Amino acid sequence: MAISCAKRIYVPVQTTTTITERLVDTVIKVNLKVYRDTVTTPDTLSYLSNPYSESYARVSGGMLHHSLNSTEKPIDIKVVYKDVIKTDSVQIPVEVEKIVYKEKELNTWQKTRMRAGEIAIGSVLLLIVFWIVKKRL
Repeated sequence: MAISCAKRIYVPVQTTTTITERLVDTVIKVNLKVYRDTVTTPDTLSYLSNPYSESYARVSGGMLHHSLNSTEKPIDIKVVYKDVIKTDSVQIPVEVEKIVYKEKELNTWQKTRMRAGEIAIGSVLLLIVFWIVKKRL
């Protein structure tokens, strides 16, 4: 018969922690679209505009007066995000109960009976082989 014993062992279990950080790039260079406008007019007033500024020009008393004003419209800027993924693996020992099976030692009387059974089975098989050989001859 078999007797079982419970044995406690510590098995390392790996735990993985993944941390995702989103970094915002603070140095951004934005190239604005280039606008070139020219107006030729027989009038003494001229007006030009683009999404970033507007310009007025007028001739008065033989003098040219020109003004340039920037607009306060917001400019769309592309923000660049960088995702940094950090993986951290740590092995933590966890207590696990493991069942260990151990066979019981046979005593001398049981060993003798097993040996006698082996000899008996061997003898019967040997007699069957001799009987088959004798019958064929």
